[in-house]
Amino acid sequence: MCNLRLLIIHNVHIPNGLNRVSNNLRFLQWTGYTSECLPSSFQPKELVELNLIGSKIKYLWKGVKYLENLKCMDLRYSEDLIETPNFRGVPRLERLHLSWCNHLVDIHPSIGKLSRLIVLDLEYCVSLTHLPSMSSEMESLTILKLCSCSKIRKIPEFKGTMRSLSELHLDKTTIEKLPSSIEFLTALTLLSLRDCQYLTCIPRSMDSLRSLEKLVVIGCSKLTYLPEHLWNMKCLEHDLSRTAFKQPLDRNVSVRCRSLSPTQSRFPRGQWIQWTGYTSECLPSSFQPKELVELNLIRSKIKYLWKGVKEWRHSVYLSFLHSLIKFP
Repeated sequence: MCNLRLLIIHNVHIPNGLNRVSNNLRFLQWTGYTSECLPSSFQPKELVELNLIGSKIKYLWKGVKYLENLKCMDLRYSEDLIETPNFRGVPRLERLHLSWCNHLVDIHPSIGKLSRLIVLDLEYCVSLTHLPSMSSEMESLTILKLCSCSKIRKIPEFKGTMRSLSELHLDKTTIEKLPSSIEFLTALTLLSLRDCQYLTCIPRSMDSLRSLEKLVVIGCSKLTYLPEHLWNMKCLEHDLSRTAFKQPLDRNVSVRCRSLSPTQSRFPRGQWIQWTGYTSECLPSSFQPKELVELNLIRSKIKYLWKGVKEWRHSVYLSFLHSLIKFP
């Protein structure tokens, strides 16, 4: 098989199978690969994608293996994986998928040198307790997923401006606060903190995140306050469901605060508010819903929306106002 360029195997056990494979291989997909590591004789210098989903791999290799053309490494659902390799030999790596690697405990610090890495997916790595530091050297990193890494208590400080990171997913981690250096994520458009039940505050340094479009804090049950500037940024989408916010809707939030919901498809333009469990009996007198398209106050304590007349330009969907006794 000296001319083999592409190899796809699904759930077949072939002892020492990779010992006989051409080092000219460019694409390897072996679902359910059964060995604990790749053989030392396996030196595919031309390899572009390594896909070992659902493998029995514990580690890929020891030391440094030079695969300078490798762009994608996919080890999802490799539940026995304990550690990542030294990344020094894969400088062109663009996508690293490690979600559902339940026993992964160590990520090699050389990952911080991957200047071409675009996607780092660590979702459901439930044994992972810490992350290596990330710096401006990771200049291409665009998406970082840490959802359900339930033992992650602290996000390390970002070193230098990360000009490409646009999506940061921290859902269901056990972080208590965000690093103050989050201000260096100047391209951030989405920050998802869903069900971060230990999170108590949002740093004021987020004032510099002028690209931020969506902030998800559903289920952040200890979060009681958002910095003023986050309420006032135009086009910012807040989702306030299942939070402990004490701040009322008293600062023109109506025209700037919106939340995506399943009914968004009915209203492709305009502004949304979704506030599950809103506890006041009415909306404040300063509330001006001129641009409001959807008002969703599921399980609220609202008795009436407001007194008198307010200008309302759009058709509005009012969802589950069980306590409402008077319509404006």
